[in-house]
Amino acid sequence: VKLFGGAPSHQAMGLAARQGCGLVGVAVVAARWLRLLAVVPSARQTGIGSTLLGEAIAAGRAMGEKRLRTGDEPGNYLAPGIDARDGATIAWLERRDFCLVGENENLTVPLVGNQQVTPTRGEELDRRATCLGYELRRAEASDRDGLCLTIERNFSAAWAYEVARALGGAGVHLALAGGEPVAFAAHDGNNRGLGWFGPAGTLPSHRGRGLGEALLVRCLIDVANAGHTDGVIAWIGPRAFYERAVGALPGRRFVVLERAL
Repeated sequence: VKLFGGAPSHQAMGLAARQGCGLVGVAVVAARWLRLLAVVPSARQTGIGSTLLGEAIAAGRAMGEKRLRTGDEPGNYLAPGIDARDGATIAWLERRDFCLVGENENLTVPLVGNQQVTPTRGEELDRRATCLGYELRRAEASDRDGLCLTIERNFSAAWAYEVARALGGAGVHLALAGGEPVAFAAHDGNNRGLGWFGPAGTLPSHRGRGLGEALLVRCLIDVANAGHTDGVIAWIGPRAFYERAVGALPGRRFVVLERAL
């Protein structure tokens, strides 16, 4: 998925470095994003990473891009940047004319013993939504076209792309009014199998009614049932909401670097 998978409006180019019969490095450029760059430890300090980066830069220029950015590719990301603790990689990129342009953060939700993420609480949140006239249910394959069109029109094409992938693993929950989706939440649309939550959204006229909280808890119960002890709320937006709703804790921080082409 990360090497060859597309994104809402572009495709990826995977580059490989080989020594003899072995693969020793890979890089992936997708439009203006450097999605991935990795060299096996035994082959580092030999120029392979620099060569792969040079090829990625050339590919970006050939695509007509003006800048190259690390990691935070909407719709298909391994992580929303480079782990802030990875000083060696950050310094390596800075020596190659990359500059810090932003930061992103993941939150962690403990799932073992968390009374805010239980079937009982999920049922209570569902009841509250039902009393307000909403129907909450898991999305089905037949919902895909209408749901993704609604998300693309009201949120973003990248979110619609992620939700379409999450549907393949039954990882999407909906709130409906009059049979039409007015809120959604997804998990495992990116990095399937890791228990990552998102994206999620509620149409403006239906906010403030507990739909986002109910759908968030539904998704995290799925993640817990899959055997994860923690859930990850990736590339967060409203931190205070997640802290209040499910006891989310600070997780990994990421930095985003960029250079002119």
